[in-house]
Amino acid sequence: MATLRHPFWLLVGAAQFLGISLFTGLDEWGWDLLFVTGNILVFAAIVFVTLPYGKVKVWKPSSLRKITIRQVVCGAAFAFGIYLLAYWPLSAFGGYRLKSTGQFRPTGLAIEDAFVWQPRFGVCVPFHTALETDTYWTDVVGRLYFPLTCLQQKYFHPTRPYLIDTGKDWKIGRWPPFETLHPETQRLVLIADGVNAKHKKALDAAKASGDKAKARKLRDDIRKEIEVAAKANS
Repeated sequence: MATLRHPFWLLVGAAQFLGISLFTGLDEWGWDLLFVTGNILVFAAIVFVTLPYGKVKVWKPSSLRKITIRQVVCGAAFAFGIYLLAYWPLSAFGGYRLKSTGQFRPTGLAIEDAFVWQPRFGVCVPFHTALETDTYWTDVVGRLYFPLTCLQQKYFHPTRPYLIDTGKDWKIGRWPPFETLHPETQRLVLIADGVNAKHKKALDAAKASGDKAKARKLRDDIRKEIEVAAKANS
């Protein structure tokens, strides 16, 4: 029977449990319980599930003394390197997306009001609630890479307001350059440009003739066609 000289997998499980659980207080929709429970199960599985197979002896606390500081540092550096390497493609192919940040509430409800930088996959959006508290909307990937995404949003890709409340009225801000947009946003922009170009002559003719009803109908048709095309190409 082989002996587990260093409780490596135990430490991995503990690190995962502690690391991910640090970010379980970022939203209000039950993810806290899900992540905590999931990591407890992972931790327990690593410690106990493999033991009945007879390949690992129950480790003793004294075995921790066999792990040197150098091994801990090297292991941590290796794990952090893998973490950064896995995030690189998400960062390289990320971009700005129009998101709701809670800063603009013309009717009391938050609407899409700012361009927030997002990784290629994952969601990590700062959000100001109606109760005047700051939180984040995240999914699993966004939560996993939360520290790195926040650093990019703060120092390299700051949020760009789109709907701006001036106190008396509101105005529309400028879009970020096309090349800085998220691939998904670029796709939607190209679809919208294509549909608008197809109906441009008819819309210009309706405006020139002063037929407001026809122009309004054309705009509605254009909007619906864009929505259908976006869903068909998603």
